[in-house]
Amino acid sequence: MLSLDISGKSKKIMKINPILFFWMLLFFPFVQPVYFSRIPSVNSLFNYWLVFSFFVILIMRIKFKKMSLPAMLTIFFVLTIVLSTVIAHPSEINRAFSYALTNIGLYLFIDYMLKKDTRLAINVLMTTFELLIYANLLTVIFFPSGLYITIQETGWSSNMSWLLGLRNSIPSWIITGICICMIYYFYTNNKLRSILFISGVFLTLALININFSLYSTSKSTPAGIIVSFVVILIYFLIPSKIKTSGFISLGKAMLMNLIIFIGLVFFRLQSLFSNLIAQQLLKNETLTGRDAMWERALHAISQHPILGYGIEPQLMMAQRLGNIAAVTTTHNTFLDIIYRGGLLSTIIFFILIIVICKKANTHKKDKIAFMISYMIAIYFFTGQTEGFSGSRMFILLAIAANIPLLVNCISEARKNEGIET
Repeated sequence: MLSLDISGKSKKIMKINPILFFWMLLFFPFVQPVYFSRIPSVNSLFNYWLVFSFFVILIMRIKFKKMSLPAMLTIFFVLTIVLSTVIAHPSEINRAFSYALTNIGLYLFIDYMLKKDTRLAINVLMTTFELLIYANLLTVIFFPSGLYITIQETGWSSNMSWLLGLRNSIPSWIITGICICMIYYFYTNNKLRSILFISGVFLTLALININFSLYSTSKSTPAGIIVSFVVILIYFLIPSKIKTSGFISLGKAMLMNLIIFIGLVFFRLQSLFSNLIAQQLLKNETLTGRDAMWERALHAISQHPILGYGIEPQLMMAQRLGNIAAVTTTHNTFLDIIYRGGLLSTIIFFILIIVICKKANTHKKDKIAFMISYMIAIYFFTGQTEGFSGSRMFILLAIAANIPLLVNCISEARKNEGIET
């Protein structure tokens, strides 16, 4: 018999049931696979579905209790991007509206669910990402040369595209999925389900790398895939003593990423590692022309420093950055934030990060907090040469803002199960 208990008091995480299915239906439009956006009728369905889910979550969140400071900062951050778009490119208001509904909705959904019913929230996230990762893996297996060809308005194209999008964007799904899987494992101690998920992740990364070498029409290399594989693997090799030492915290990890960003974008320090980049990642020290793109982006930002450019028309952005592949991103996550929202959104974003880091710091010696901090660190690290400022970033920020809650709930659940914490 299917259990309908959602009180969060039961010892086991709930099996698939109507309640779980309902919340997954609300959650799914926020993580729409890229492939579905290519089918007009399906994309339209997702748009209506997104609006419905957003307002359901918004109403529930308002009725629940006063919004937390991280939630309000997230809303303000997203709305500054919308404001910049309305001022600079009013023709892109629909894209800005979709951006706001998706990312505000995502944050509020996860924040609300974790506070309302942590057990249910973890299962919704885990089950949804299992569907996404496994379905994407099937497309990688059965369509090794790509499920479809991505063609941008500029004429740039790539055949290395599967259910979750271009090969460059898949690490953002993978890292987010690993973070959710490990939270699920810590909560339930379900080794089989967790091992299967992690195996699916590594198989996906390995096959994409192989498929790229055999079938790609691009002259570049899947450096992001290689780096993601390595940094995720490193997590599982780190001794437990280090994970619980408190030496590595979310604040230190974000500071490290900020230093790397400044070094790469402002001072071009990648030249110091030209041999490593050339031999291991098979790229030149310009990182496939990214340094020139970043220089143009910095020049553009200097002309509109306060509000940035918002969400630009694709052709206009590519022309401004001098790169036909730069239609939606500057190929650096931090630079994307500055470029789109200027100093206003950047200040709000870093205030949000500081607030989240302070929350996480209260449990910096806990292995759960370490895992979340590590996954966020490598998310932004892999995003140093890609644009990972979209929906997956907001999922991780919502999880990080609830680190104290997750640590306490998971510790209590494992204690009740007699599992060593």
